[in-house]
Amino acid sequence: MWLAIFVFIISLIILILEYSPIEGKYKKLKIIIPISLVILLFLNMINSISEEKEQDKLKYYGVLIPQETTKFIKGEGQLSIWEFGFGLTHPGAFIEVTEGKPISAIFTNKRFKALDESLPSIEKVNGKIMVSATVRDVNGQIVAKLSKNEWFINHPEKAMDRNYTENMLEVIDHTGSVVFQVRLFKNRMQVNGIFYASDGTGVAVFPSEDNKWAVFHLIDKNNPPNKDTVELFFKYPSHLHLGELAGQ
Repeated sequence: MWLAIFVFIISLIILILEYSPIEGKYKKLKIIIPISLVILLFLNMINSISEEKEQDKLKYYGVLIPQETTKFIKGEGQLSIWEFGFGLTHPGAFIEVTEGKPISAIFTNKRFKALDESLPSIEKVNGKIMVSATVRDVNGQIVAKLSKNEWFINHPEKAMDRNYTENMLEVIDHTGSVVFQVRLFKNRMQVNGIFYASDGTGVAVFPSEDNKWAVFHLIDKNNPPNKDTVELFFKYPSHLHLGELAGQ
């Protein structure tokens, strides 16, 4: 719209100057003014494009803000408690993890031990729960990152879409699979997802069919997860349904 207005104004000024009785040294204004306006228009367009790109970029950055525990989340819980395999209306499996250590510290399986770089870690900063995680694809490329509750989505290079609320984030990769779900409360963090290490090995974390357990499924390039391994929590596309949960 602004472009059309600028073009109209420039055209009008050019017409006025062309048919105006300006002579002598002022005749150069017929050339200088239109050129100046064209330059201003060009600079304005560049600035508008830059602002649009910056605004679009900001859509894929954010900060999770812990909320009070809702009524369907059972148990008192401690600051160092995680829930894996959670759902929108049911809790996941509680796992207590030593503050500042990766989730893999609770496993004895050597393949889980090797996943320190992909599984989330938790810490407490100034009395607040802080969670960090790196979400990769099967080729080891970063799809999303969570650093002390600040999230970044690698869109459109590696992530197809994302949706979120104040305390919850969901990320979809280019295969259409949900690769990361996280919800933050003041006394715990809930997590589902497909977590790959840089070598292509990983673990898929999701609820059991009866919603009573968390499933930890070892995966690699030869044993990939199914596309629907992790169930969608949000409606898509996000630009039409930002913050809308499935079933709402």
